[in-house]
Amino acid sequence: MRNDGWAGEIVNIDFSSVVINQMANKYESKHEREGKQFIAPKMKFVCADVTHGLPFKDNSFDLIICKGTFDSILCNTGSVSYAKNLIAECARVLATGHGCLFLVSYGNPDNRVVFLEHENDISYYWQGINIHKVQRKIQVGSKYVKYQIHWEKD
Repeated sequence: MRNDGWAGEIVNIDFSSVVINQMANKYESKHEREGKQFIAPKMKFVCADVTHGLPFKDNSFDLIICKGTFDSILCNTGSVSYAKNLIAECARVLATGHGCLFLVSYGNPDNRVVFLEHENDISYYWQGINIHKVQRKIQVGSKYVKYQIHWEKD
């Protein structure tokens, strides 16, 4: 995002202190350490577990990109409750009225959208949901076949 011109703050979260330390070391010349947070210019690295609550105020983010975390959670014991906790926590910290959760998943959307609901009510957290399917890369031998991106418009 930085390389593409994003000038706003970016907060990177992982439950692994090892990952947080690796990212901090990668950006070492650009940041200072503050407890569990590592701050680069407009970039923070926070060690936290999204399934047990995030150390942020309500309505504090405009955008959350959840790339890989959701699918990883669904591979573990207690996955249903943890996945629901992740969604509830994302909804809590997203700005009311314009906050956006960008959820990247390899799972079938029909099997994932149920986790976005609260007691079978999709509108409890969300004003609307758009699903954009992206065709996966397919490995053929030792080479990857190119993939196409398909966007669906409202």
